[in-house]
Amino acid sequence: MKKLFLILIVFVSISTVNAQNFSDDSLYILFPANSANMWRVSPSLAQQNQEALTNIAQMLLGNPRYRIIIDGHANPVLRTTREEREILASLSLRRARAVANYLVESHRIDRQRIIIAGSGGKHTIGNAAALNRRVSFFILTDSGNLFVADKRNVPGFRGRFSSANIPLTIVQTIPSRGFESGTMTYQANAPLVIFFNEELSLDSLDDNIEVKAEGDPVDGTKIINEGSGGESILTFTPDTPFPVGAEVVVTLKQGLQGSSGRQMQRDVHLTYVTEQGSPSDFERDNFGFEHGSSGVVFTGDGEISEERGPLIPHEGDYYAAISTGNGIVSETGAAIGQATSQIQLGPIMESFSSLSFYYDFISAEFNEFVGTQYDDTAMLTIYGPRGTHTETITSVNRIGRDNQPFTGYPRMPDQGDAYAGHTGWQHHIVEDIDVGTPAFIIFTIIDVRDAALSTILAIDEIDMH
Repeated sequence: MKKLFLILIVFVSISTVNAQNFSDDSLYILFPANSANMWRVSPSLAQQNQEALTNIAQMLLGNPRYRIIIDGHANPVLRTTREEREILASLSLRRARAVANYLVESHRIDRQRIIIAGSGGKHTIGNAAALNRRVSFFILTDSGNLFVADKRNVPGFRGRFSSANIPLTIVQTIPSRGFESGTMTYQANAPLVIFFNEELSLDSLDDNIEVKAEGDPVDGTKIINEGSGGESILTFTPDTPFPVGAEVVVTLKQGLQGSSGRQMQRDVHLTYVTEQGSPSDFERDNFGFEHGSSGVVFTGDGEISEERGPLIPHEGDYYAAISTGNGIVSETGAAIGQATSQIQLGPIMESFSSLSFYYDFISAEFNEFVGTQYDDTAMLTIYGPRGTHTETITSVNRIGRDNQPFTGYPRMPDQGDAYAGHTGWQHHIVEDIDVGTPAFIIFTIIDVRDAALSTILAIDEIDMH
């Protein structure tokens, strides 16, 4: 079970499965090159595919409240962004869809129990091209736990899975642990946000979360919000901004507990280097983004935009937008870890106790992934020298199927998906704010648990009183 736990702790989502996670026990479907036909392989591989699918189907039929995530992969040849975007992402999604269709048509598995995703060529198994052309499986239990499907826990092979063994798990972090190599950078005055797979035990927080800048302990405010599925979202804001250029190390210790009593399996470290925020103030004359980027900093994929397809400014000629993808709202921007982008406004020198704004939430996760763990989320953080306020603005699951078709926007929906939906402009008000000045406002969009199918958050007409 050691390898299973390692997968779940490093990242419970499909986004970090790599060569270290695979062994002789691994359960996956193999495909020929440039094809989504799992039967056009050698007779021995076809038999292996058949056996794996039969056992997956038997497990689902024997556990009617379980759901399955089918994650497609592809083998990169050129290893370029263009190859990933134009070829591998859609090929991997077609492979996942082919397996889903087989389970539905041949084994009568309810399609509502199946979640498909395409990881493109991001998670290769060394130089093993044949293994990179695969589909892997994740099982979501009725209690909300996630585990990798392999011969150790799928009936018909060896043993049975016990949900009691799943530890407290980090689902997502901001800044995101993800796919880039090299040094990760993040705004010096921005808060840290960490998603967990279950509600946190408050008694375990103080002694098991440690933040250091250049080796010195950092004090700050910890706030916990609840996600749509009952999971915890932890926000840490330092009492004073980190120095620019400092190495920040966040340690989440093994003793951190969930409400179930289960702990982290081991200490987890997140390391990044801080960078400069906006050199100018965010002032009232730019609350509608009509005067450029003064007081505005984008991290990831974001920009101030004019009317584009169906996305029309709520007021004036411009709005601000961020996405969870690469080059969705900007030409060259890329979400942190291919999952997170932010708009940071500030410093704000004018005192205020209420904030209002309009937002439009657009997602390719609609409607296929409504009600699943892929709950892409928009968050708001307001902070200053007197404190921090953080809340969830909305998410895929909170909106559900109450969305409108979103068509005509370049590069959206992405990764070969057929549908994107949006809320249209919605008014959001926050009262009783008391953070002091200088204050900062951060809007964050997060692709929770994976990096497939993007989401956009558009912001306009900010007001403060």
